[in-house]
Amino acid sequence: NEYKSYLRMDVLLLIQPTHETHARTYSTHSSLTEALICVIRIFEEHLKHVYPKERSINYQIFQLNEYIDSFSDMVLMLPHEENRCYKCYGKAFIKEKIYGYLCFVAVNKQGRRFWDNM
Repeated sequence: NEYKSYLRMDVLLLIQPTHETHARTYSTHSSLTEALICVIRIFEEHLKHVYPKERSINYQIFQLNEYIDSFSDMVLMLPHEENRCYKCYGKAFIKEKIYGYLCFVAVNKQGRRFWDNM
């Protein structure tokens, strides 16, 4: 499976919250799962700022998806070992993989990594 190879190579997360080019940021991650968790954490930090007095904040997947869509740009650059280059994946891919990851976490509490099962 092509995703297993991504676990051993750096994954780049590129984020541009607004149309302002100076707002662009990137982060490197050791796996696709780690990059997805980073997106989730960014959203959860946003919620903490929006609701600072709440002790516990619950949200639904559609709210996370709307947050991702609110960014001017968000992409994952995944290494493609065969060509020794990166392939770019946009918001739809990110949302699909986050959904899969959250579903996996919800039903599997054994500590296995999500992409090990693909």
